[in-house]
This record gives sequence, C-alpha cells and structure tokens, in this order.
Amino acid sequence: MPSTHIIPRILRRQLITQPNPSNPESFILPIRKLLIEFNQQRQNQNGLRNFLSLSSAPESKNPSLYKLVKQFPFVEFVVRPTGGSGILKGFYLNNNRIKTIPVDGLDPNQIQKKIQLLLESSGQKLNTFTRKNSISVSVENSKNPTRGHYSALHHEHHTPLSRFSQKFK
Repeated sequence: MPSTHIIPRILRRQLITQPNPSNPESFILPIRKLLIEFNQQRQNQNGLRNFLSLSSAPESKNPSLYKLVKQFPFVEFVVRPTGGSGILKGFYLNNNRIKTIPVDGLDPNQIQKKIQLLLESSGQKLNTFTRKNSISVSVENSKNPTRGHYSALHHEHHTPLSRFSQKFK
C-alpha cells in the first residue's frame, strides 16, 4: 500500500473547469463532468489501463484522454481507481442525469469512442419507439373485401330492439 505522503493532494479548487467562451457561435455541451473508474488488478480492464497510460504523452498519435481534455476544457475529467469494474460516467446539467457505460474488455479505440459518445450525448433518457407510445394511425386498404363489410347495426335480425318492437305492435 503506497504511503499518503508520496501522492500529492489535489484540492477541490484545482478541479474547477474553465468556462466556455460566451460568444454567439459557442455551444455549451450539456455534460459537466466525466468520471473514469478503473481497477489496477482486473485482467479485463487492460484496454482502459492502456488508454489511460497512452494519455500521459501529449505528443502521441494514439487515442488520448489528453487530447479530449484540451478539446473540451469546460468538462471536468476525473480518473478514479476503484475496486469495481471499469466504468465511464457522464454527469449532465439537465435534471442531474447520469449515464453509465461499462468498458470492461474494450480496447483503447473503443473506449475513446464511448467517451466521445458520452461527450456528444444530450443526457436525455433514450425512448424506444413502440406501438404503445406512438399515435395510432388507421390503415386504409385500397381493395374492397370480396364479401363486403358486416355490420350488426344494419342487420335486421340482430338489432337490439328488433324483438321488442315486434311484440308491441
């Protein structure tokens, strides 16, 4: 276990992100924080550890977290070692929504695509288009049926009041 005096203490004030320039052409992304959790001992997180180790060199051509941090200065990037599985969490401004993507068993290129997906996402809940939540539209058939349309209301023997009207005549 490493001693605590070797690891520099990061103050919360140092994690504050830079504001987006406020000109009319600027677009503020809805994501405010990206959390990367990984485990040093798990074998299935080699891709995530490689992605983080490749990110240390700013001049490398490999997929790099350093390039993403420079590209998105208004998003807070946090890398945290945990005992669990490798997870990417995006924290969004609207409704305090959190999106989580597990990245166990992925290579560095796939992890960069997942991070890009979180950065470009709006944070809204994904809704699937099903028949329940769609507007029902009646389908019209261009051909007439061969036997015609049956309607119980227009049939003489099956009208609800036909037997009563015959008794009282």
